[in-house]
Amino acid sequence: MLSNKGGFKLFDIMGFRVSADWSWLFIAVLLSWSLASGYFPAVLGSGDGGFFLGLGIVSAMLLFFSVVLHEVGHSYVARQNGIRILGIRLFIFGGVAQMDREPRSPMVELKVALAGPAVSAALALGFFLISEILATGAFAAVTLFVARANLAMVLFNMIPGFPMDGGRVLRAYLWQRRKSYYDATKTATTAGRYVAYGFMGLGALMMLSGAFGNGLWLVFIGMFLNHAARSNQQYAEYRRWYDPVDGWHSKEMEPIDGRMSVQYFEEVVLPNSALTEFAVVRNGRAIGVVAADSVQRVPWFMRGLVRVADIAQPRRATSADYSRDPFNVSSRIQYKIYDRFGRLVDVKG
Repeated sequence: MLSNKGGFKLFDIMGFRVSADWSWLFIAVLLSWSLASGYFPAVLGSGDGGFFLGLGIVSAMLLFFSVVLHEVGHSYVARQNGIRILGIRLFIFGGVAQMDREPRSPMVELKVALAGPAVSAALALGFFLISEILATGAFAAVTLFVARANLAMVLFNMIPGFPMDGGRVLRAYLWQRRKSYYDATKTATTAGRYVAYGFMGLGALMMLSGAFGNGLWLVFIGMFLNHAARSNQQYAEYRRWYDPVDGWHSKEMEPIDGRMSVQYFEEVVLPNSALTEFAVVRNGRAIGVVAADSVQRVPWFMRGLVRVADIAQPRRATSADYSRDPFNVSSRIQYKIYDRFGRLVDVKG
């Protein structure tokens, strides 16, 4: 999952807001140019450069729309199972469905994970059949490229390592067997990190063998996957330490550890939560409130050093609704607070 900040809206589809990160523009231009200068001249032979550029742009747009439909598959099944979708986001490495929470059962996790690859497989088959009907010519080349790209998307996403869809399938399987969301997440994210190291190693070998551009791209993909897997593991730890009691998941705020860095808060907590305010806890005591936009007050190069507790506001300085926050004496919302060894140290309510 990614934050809604720093991008722009493209369109709405089936009730889902589709937006794009600015990095998406870079990859869209790069892919269009690469297809126009390399792929289509090789497939179709000599031709007009402007025509090839047009084919490259059309192919890139069809591919990106395929990515959107892949994420629509995830989003639709998630919505059918009670998960609110904040939007669909395109970025440099693909797309992501932004869900306000994780699935709460292995079966829902499995259905949501498989929905995207199922859509991509159907698109691959459809575009392949169209290319067979057209047989030859420019548009046959376009549809064949999109068919192959969708097939590659299926194969890549089904690699059994988090955050890929295959990693979510693995987590669902382990979750069902072990009856532990945390243990299943730990195994799936560990597998994801090994996959990421594999991509980085293969990319390094390709760079040394002369395929510098493709190798560098694989290294970047591996770095992204490693970061995403690590972030999801950290988020699972975070949810394990601060777990709502009695299934009370709908609330205005939830507690976070005041020791965490602002960078961790920005990169791990915010993208995985629909909330805008969080209760900051230190030594088992609630010390204040931090809002999502408080991050912007800290220079980016300092966010790894500054702690959330340093930017927390006292309770009286916030506009939060205290009839529903963890500082209120209401017994409707309680929090079990654990130390890093899993020991219960306090209950807030």
